[in-house]
Amino acid sequence: MNLIRLWFVTVAILVAAPQAALAQPTYPSKPIRFIIPFAPGGATDIMARMIGQKLTEAWGQPVVVDSKPGANGIIASEATAKAAPDGYTMLLAVLSTHATNVSLYSKLPYDPVRDFTPVVLMAYTPLVLVVPAASPFKSVKDLVDAAKAKPGQLNFSAGTATIHLTGELFKSVTGTDITAVPYKGTVPGLMAVMSGEVGFTFEPPVTALPQIKGSRVRALAVTSPQRSPLLPDVPTVQEAGVPSFEAYSWLGIMMPAGVPREITAKMESEVLRILTLPDIKEKLAASGLDLLPMTGERFAAFAKTETEKWAKTIKASGMKIE
Repeated sequence: MNLIRLWFVTVAILVAAPQAALAQPTYPSKPIRFIIPFAPGGATDIMARMIGQKLTEAWGQPVVVDSKPGANGIIASEATAKAAPDGYTMLLAVLSTHATNVSLYSKLPYDPVRDFTPVVLMAYTPLVLVVPAASPFKSVKDLVDAAKAKPGQLNFSAGTATIHLTGELFKSVTGTDITAVPYKGTVPGLMAVMSGEVGFTFEPPVTALPQIKGSRVRALAVTSPQRSPLLPDVPTVQEAGVPSFEAYSWLGIMMPAGVPREITAKMESEVLRILTLPDIKEKLAASGLDLLPMTGERFAAFAKTETEKWAKTIKASGMKIE
């Protein structure tokens, strides 16, 4: 009798299982929260809203952009890491949140590898090496030669940790002794260059372009492997004579660890499709962002390489943030 009962229970479970699966709502069935690590108005905000709008159009569920600025992206990253792994919270991950913070801070409230699932890499943004309009430096070679001729006397403004790190990498690769001067943000850092307080800086193309066109600063090079569409006449640092130099920030999507593969695969596929749309390509180019599409698997390997690369620079510079 017990065996017969067990048989009936087993059959009932097997019959009910497919029905339960069919009863599960199709993802997404409710709004998705898209957390960005910086204040509205910057590249992360622009990217999140562009992608979010297209996802909303495709899936019929709103994507709500949630800005959580502060602590170099730590606040946003921690909030994402602690969210439910159901696919309804995702982070606009960047260089600082998933490559440099782990070396810059003695302790993080999240593990950039263990606590996240890489979903898709989308784009990158280079920096532009600019000097004052009245500067005698007309090329990267001029700047490097001057730095080597007078060690410790040439300085640059560091408005963000990424800009500071880019300067430290430039210092290491060129074998020069240059000094970082900290500023609270890219705007005051750029203004310091315009006024001649410092010798140069690295600035995002979108904020640098108006000052370049207004002849208030001079662009010597861009830090990416390819020239920026916004500054097609400006060479890369590599083209300008520093072959081993390459630095840029990047933007991708991470979800909390444990999100089902079918959900991350659906998000990955849809975002990669969105990145091929002509209007998205046009808006990205106008915002100083260049496409760098990668699957979640490739994104994970890329983030690992970036983490190792910047760890060496951070260790050599002695940089630490408490």
